[in-house]
Amino acid sequence: MKLPHGNRTPQELDALCPVFRDRILNELHAKVAVTQFDGELYLRLTAHSYVTADAIDRFAEQSIPTIVGWLRG
Repeated sequence: MKLPHGNRTPQELDALCPVFRDRILNELHAKVAVTQFDGELYLRLTAHSYVTADAIDRFAEQSIPTIVGWLRG
């Protein structure tokens, strides 16, 4: 998923990725990958076979607005 990042430079995004990944893990209890590619910020959620589509939908509905808010705030 492509995330908004304001006008951060690729170098700023590189520094943000691990910090942001850890915040998502610690505050939202989700293990995700946060990466920067070609000046864009991306979040990747991976799941095991036991994770249901409903669980992914709940994560998207509940967590994505929070994550976007952090980036804008």
